[in-house]
Amino acid sequence: MKNKNVKLLLLSSLLSLGLVSCGNDVDSSTTLKIEGVKLGYGVKWMEDIVSSFTDKTGIKVNFKAVDGQAGVETLQQKIKAGGDGTDIFFSRITDFYKLAYQGNFVDVSDVWTNKDDNGLSIEDRTEQCFIDANKIDGKYVSFSWANGVFGILRNNTIWNALGLTDNDIPYTTDEFITLCQKVKDKEFSYEGSQIYPLVYSYETEYYTSLLPAWFAQYEGSENMSYFNEGIDPDDVEGSKEHHVSSFYARDGIVEALQVTQDLLVNNDFHHPKSKNYQFESCQNDFLRNKTALFMANGSWVDTETSVKNFDASFIPTPIVSSIIDNGRITSIKDDKTLSNVIKYVRGLTNEKPASISDSDIEVIKDAVKNGSYLRSGCDHQLVISSNSKKIEMAKQFVKFMYSDEGLSIFHRSMNGGMLGTKPSNGYDDTGINVSSFKRNVNQVLKENNIFAYNIQVPAKIYCYGGINRIFANGLGNVGDNCVKAMVTFKKSPNEVLNMNMDYLNKNWAAILKQSGLN
Repeated sequence: MKNKNVKLLLLSSLLSLGLVSCGNDVDSSTTLKIEGVKLGYGVKWMEDIVSSFTDKTGIKVNFKAVDGQAGVETLQQKIKAGGDGTDIFFSRITDFYKLAYQGNFVDVSDVWTNKDDNGLSIEDRTEQCFIDANKIDGKYVSFSWANGVFGILRNNTIWNALGLTDNDIPYTTDEFITLCQKVKDKEFSYEGSQIYPLVYSYETEYYTSLLPAWFAQYEGSENMSYFNEGIDPDDVEGSKEHHVSSFYARDGIVEALQVTQDLLVNNDFHHPKSKNYQFESCQNDFLRNKTALFMANGSWVDTETSVKNFDASFIPTPIVSSIIDNGRITSIKDDKTLSNVIKYVRGLTNEKPASISDSDIEVIKDAVKNGSYLRSGCDHQLVISSNSKKIEMAKQFVKFMYSDEGLSIFHRSMNGGMLGTKPSNGYDDTGINVSSFKRNVNQVLKENNIFAYNIQVPAKIYCYGGINRIFANGLGNVGDNCVKAMVTFKKSPNEVLNMNMDYLNKNWAAILKQSGLN
């Protein structure tokens, strides 16, 4: 009876404040409007949270979802136009930081830092990479509504059919290429389908998403932080000059591109359908054991595929073998030793390889920590429009979504999926049918050897200057990304880098002007 009276009192209070709409008609003055995009993670989780929020508070929510990249662009235009009456958006907002600087989103720092009944704030329960991604100029302007990993997906059915074991897992890119060659040479078939080492969909290729892992492994965390800020790593002392185009002249770019070229161009590793494969068919055939051993993909695969009960898991992204030549390594001389050091760092062996320096161990630890997988989700932003007439109501919804109750609803709705914000006592799988694939993803998330490479960063040299961080500046008529430049137009890694550098050097004055940094 006590709880019922409390709920009645809450409802009465909300009615007096005009926050609850009675009856069946949608009243825009008392109804929260949420629009979002349906991508790989779907929107059922949001529908479930909205339903529970309305049941708990009596506040009506008008929720609408749009599909795919076209939906992303539609919501982007609505945000730019002032929100068009929408209170909350969730999407992958293409110009997120630029729009944030322009004041399109509400400052939600109070929501992030408010303590709950357990004495914990959303900030207290959130991983650092998500804190960094949602903060600009010292204030929070968004929340992340997805959390996952991207990397090399292994078809375990094919792996086992090939007679491969844990001893065959490749820990360097040279080992990965060697394994691919062995699979290719074996001309292996499974249930009537010839199996290739790799498969992808050219028009929806994922190798540009994989490139940052090898780039980060080679360059290291410190140099990557300079790259994210537009700082030349050779000019960081004293004044820390930020705005010189030489910050882009990185050996790691060439090394990452070289691995990609070896996989995509220099060897016939990919299933021949890859060139013209429609992505959904490519992904489903892979999971049905019809095409390949490996595919670059992300943890959202289980929510967007039609295949049931597939057996796949991620392997750690192999460390770029050329890391031993980057100038930071002194005692690792060959790929076999590098592989042994990686296994030692990963805890697969207890004995450190002989004559390996402690400094080299630290370099490999950094590569393993920040290059085993790529983070997915930091760039999936939930924002409150600064033109909303119901900001406090919108904040109330966000508080619910990231409360212990809301996060548990998300976890159940996503069959064990986890956000970067955790409930006070962690996620509970009781009563949830968590697939083996999802358990693999959650284990990867718990290990946290993930590089939080976001397509966008708050540095104005990028978000205002328009510099592309995945090596697509000035490619012009050779494709809209570096992979297509290499695959279709046969550009070498050095040629791709030089095209980027030529563009930056020729347009540097204009880039600085656009960025407000000249």
